[in-house]
Amino acid sequence: VTINVTDLQPGGEWEYSINAGGTWTAGIGASFVVPNGTTSFGVGDILVRQTFPVPSSNTSQYGTNDIAWTFDTDVPLAATVVLGATVTDPVSEVEALQTAGVVTVSGELDATITVTFTDAGTGVVTKTLIGTGLSQAVVLDTSDLFDATNPGAGGLIDGLITVDVSQTDLAGNPQTDPAESTTFMLDTTPPSVIDLGLELVSGITDPVSLGEATQPAGVVQVKGDIGNNIEVQFIGLNGSFLKTLAADGNWQAIVLTSTEVLSLGDGTVTVQAAQTDDAGNPQVDPPAQIT
Repeated sequence: VTINVTDLQPGGEWEYSINAGGTWTAGIGASFVVPNGTTSFGVGDILVRQTFPVPSSNTSQYGTNDIAWTFDTDVPLAATVVLGATVTDPVSEVEALQTAGVVTVSGELDATITVTFTDAGTGVVTKTLIGTGLSQAVVLDTSDLFDATNPGAGGLIDGLITVDVSQTDLAGNPQTDPAESTTFMLDTTPPSVIDLGLELVSGITDPVSLGEATQPAGVVQVKGDIGNNIEVQFIGLNGSFLKTLAADGNWQAIVLTSTEVLSLGDGTVTVQAAQTDDAGNPQVDPPAQIT
């Protein structure tokens, strides 16, 4: 550790003590180096005085440390980063923006933690936190994500996101270990109704009998992108109910029970279908519909 000395008179000589005046050492230049192994100084332990060449007894008033000093030359350990507790990969827009954090980091108390999100293109987002010694949420906002309606604003694009984290402790010692990192797939694009099919099962004619409505081959069939969840709602004059299935990319029959069919009542039945992708983004287009 080097201690700088200021306000020295040009051409003068000076000396310093690091034991409250017990011993003195001639100064050179405008600084001196603290002996290795020194961890702290109490108030007044450091004294500096300027002496004139002739006579050597002519000394200036002491300069001293008026607060206690503690030295920290230890390099901090690597900060850590993981996906947020409620986040699953791929990551939806809702997950990316949640207040619980898309990722959480842990670092030293009072350290400056730098978290960098990098996409597969040119998008880079940096967040800075002050460490608490505990796990901390890293929260993104809408401006951190790419917006197709405002492409010039930048932001992270959908696809692979790499998150790197490093820290610098309160004394200014930077982490020397490689930055810890994690990755996730960002998917903020909701599924389109264009990719969703809904139709009566082949052989079903309108009006539909109870036997046709409950046949093992199903009464209606849907088709969605692999991995999406499809919700199919039946709405009748007397009631409604919801059927949910995982899309496999093929046409899938919706089989009804007699209890479900009778709960709708006779008359017009409206069937609506919408899907949520595997990242959790819901369809924003109106649902597909038949009657």
